[in-house]
Amino acid sequence: MKVIGVVSVIEDTCRFLKQQLDRLFDGEVQVNRYTLSAMSGVTELREEQLLIFPGNDALREGREKLSFSCPVLLANRSLNYQRLDEVFSLPEGSEVYVLNDFKSSAYDAVRLFETLGLNQFRYIPFYPGAKDDGVPRPLITFGPCDEQYDELPRHVERIIDVGIRTIDISTIVEIMLRLGLPEEKMHQVTAKYVKDLIALMREINHLNHNNESMRRELETVVQTVDEGIITLDAHDNVLVFNAAAEKIFNLSSGGIVGKKISLLPSKLIEFLSYAAISTAGGSGLYDYYGKSLAISLSEVSLDETHAEKIYMIREVTEIQKLEQEVRVKLARKRYTSRYTMDDILGGSEEIRSLKKLAGRIAVFDQPVYIYGESGTGKELFAQAIHACSRRANGPFVAVNFAAMSESLLESELFGYAEGAFTGAKKGGMPGVFEQAHGGTLFLDEIGDSPLSFQIKLLRVLQEKQVRRIGDDKLIPVDVRVIVATNKDIAQLVREGRFREDLYYRLNVLPLHLLPLRERRADILPLAREFYCEMAPSLPELPPFDVFFAGKLDELMQYDFPGNARQLRNVVEFLVCTSENGTCPDISPAFGEVVPSRPRPLQDEQIVLEALREREKRGEASGRRSLAAATGLSEDRVKKALAILREDGSVEIRRGRSGIVLRQ
Repeated sequence: MKVIGVVSVIEDTCRFLKQQLDRLFDGEVQVNRYTLSAMSGVTELREEQLLIFPGNDALREGREKLSFSCPVLLANRSLNYQRLDEVFSLPEGSEVYVLNDFKSSAYDAVRLFETLGLNQFRYIPFYPGAKDDGVPRPLITFGPCDEQYDELPRHVERIIDVGIRTIDISTIVEIMLRLGLPEEKMHQVTAKYVKDLIALMREINHLNHNNESMRRELETVVQTVDEGIITLDAHDNVLVFNAAAEKIFNLSSGGIVGKKISLLPSKLIEFLSYAAISTAGGSGLYDYYGKSLAISLSEVSLDETHAEKIYMIREVTEIQKLEQEVRVKLARKRYTSRYTMDDILGGSEEIRSLKKLAGRIAVFDQPVYIYGESGTGKELFAQAIHACSRRANGPFVAVNFAAMSESLLESELFGYAEGAFTGAKKGGMPGVFEQAHGGTLFLDEIGDSPLSFQIKLLRVLQEKQVRRIGDDKLIPVDVRVIVATNKDIAQLVREGRFREDLYYRLNVLPLHLLPLRERRADILPLAREFYCEMAPSLPELPPFDVFFAGKLDELMQYDFPGNARQLRNVVEFLVCTSENGTCPDISPAFGEVVPSRPRPLQDEQIVLEALREREKRGEASGRRSLAAATGLSEDRVKKALAILREDGSVEIRRGRSGIVLRQ
């Protein structure tokens, strides 16, 4: 069963939102609730796949009192329309306090009233710590306020409780998408929500208040949902025939709404009659001129003998087609993350702490800086962080600087316009920054990025805009950047091989992945997992403990300079070379240890590389320009040039020619 958590500062809010979700999901999703005001210490959450927060204030406090690694979702909320009668009774132009538990929440509530068209009053936000001018006014609250608030305005004419705000349909759909619920369940939940809205529309139509804006708000929701909606009143007159229904039945609502069912086109009468019988208050399938339609029917009771009928219809064939298109596109682009925190193996205290830290930083949008030796799982953590973030439904795009030539780097990252160069694709091509818009961009092996490119990367990160090669148009991009490296970037900065400003721009949320030798408690669990992955294809293999009998200490004592990647190779080698289910000698599997870190480049090598690049571009070079290109001081450039001149690599000329390479 899917498990989600509702988190709020106030107990009443938490309980109400849980009740709303429980009713909508009808036992198919477990909803846990956490009241932050009642917590002392830190509570660890392990089973939730998604946490729902009613606002940023609750999220900020939740990060302090909860330990979690799952994604979070900020709920959009709307008014409880059923409890607005008393608000409408206020004289037009009245000044009204709007009370909420935080300043931002109070202002959000005021904006909500105004958005719904309830502009006949002057709203004054009130919250703990707000200034009280002592003027008597009505007070609007969202739930009981007798125990919830320590301080209220000194003079309150009357308290109008409009009830706790409900989670709106956009958030409900987002929850279902995040959980990966089946299409049929999404259809059912949406039907329940729309049923409530239509019931409210009916009630509002009977109110004697100037509430046309709110009525339009509710009608807009009904018109914009994906399902076709047909509503009949107690006398079989059509009340609602929304845009989706128009498309499905190829009929205009203008010729349908207000008519009795007996006056509708014969095919539609047949459909409604069949649906009323076949669904029996539930759901069914119907073939309409070659279209396979999924139908659900529900009723809104008016009194003991009368009820309105709500039909919700969707094309099954359209659903299947859309799902297939999405799958094909995602498979082709492969811009999705495959791993979550649950895929990160190991039970050591070190790995548990790393996963906890990764889960906490995932909810922010600041750059993440992952560093660790090769094979420690840097991309695995990057994908898991993306999966836990608010961008989880957006793309995850990975770029490896070590595998990309410098000549192609700029076009790959920033894209190019049509005709930018010979062979440029017609229509141009977006770069990975554009492709990652709304999601996460993973820059792997950032330490291998050329100095000449780093200033361009810094500019994009600062301005959040890219310009394609050969184009003068700036394109806004919204990406969360995660970088990874196995190099000591701080040392590269000291050596002038990495820009200091870029380093500090990227190193905001650091995550240091420990090598396997520093968390030996993970060696056996990882080895067991790798062994079990091979077992299905080799049924003759004995259990892990039997296969490695007497040799586990040898595994535990080895340092594994290649970390988990090398451990996997060792296990696979031993399995593939075993005879009769017996583990061979382990030592040959360890192989030759390769030094993990190359000797740092000297200043003269850095200057020489920069000089070559500038000559390729036809640019003259001097000490100042070389210092700017390399990040070295002019004094270090001067000393490097002296060495290069002595060994005959460069020639230092007077005038504009400057410093040139010797042939």
